[in-house]
Amino acid sequence: MYAELLGYIAAFCTTVAFVSQVVKTYKSKSAASLSLGMFLFFTGCVVL
Repeated sequence: MYAELLGYIAAFCTTVAFVSQVVKTYKSKSAASLSLGMFLFFTGCVVL
């Protein structure tokens, strides 16, 4: 049960991290503003 909950939390975190950067990139029309913090957060969530 806890493993499944941890999986849902990790999925939620990675989705939030990714979607926020997609919105930012879409609005700025440039991928140059991608955040290192997002990549670190995303990587940490994937490790979960």
